[in-house]
Amino acid sequence: MDWPEPPKCDVAPATVSEYLDPHYWDRRFAQEEHYEWFKDYSHFRHLILQHIKQSITSGLKTTLISVTLFFNTLNPAPVLEVGCGNSQLCEELYKDGITELTCIDLSSVAVDQARAATRHGKISSLFIF
Repeated sequence: MDWPEPPKCDVAPATVSEYLDPHYWDRRFAQEEHYEWFKDYSHFRHLILQHIKQSITSGLKTTLISVTLFFNTLNPAPVLEVGCGNSQLCEELYKDGITELTCIDLSSVAVDQARAATRHGKISSLFIF
């Protein structure tokens, strides 16, 4: 018996090396509104806030959580999100009072979308990397 071929995913690359291509990410982010590659912020919010608060009281410290770096020298702690894509992490951090946010991504489409979504000064700066 012949099994039907499974449908191909529109967003998955044909090869792993395509993940290195900014054009792949531009096409993907142009097609999808929002994607969290691991879990959404609500699943690890308590961990992030706990580390930021501890770091603020203990002086200069850098904490690595996933691909997000927290440079904890000021109150509120500045946050650098590496590979922000179209995640809502920075928006959620802002809602929790972390207002010094910098997001970088390989995709100019993702950065432009983030800028458009945060025109009210929620994120201090966005860079294409």
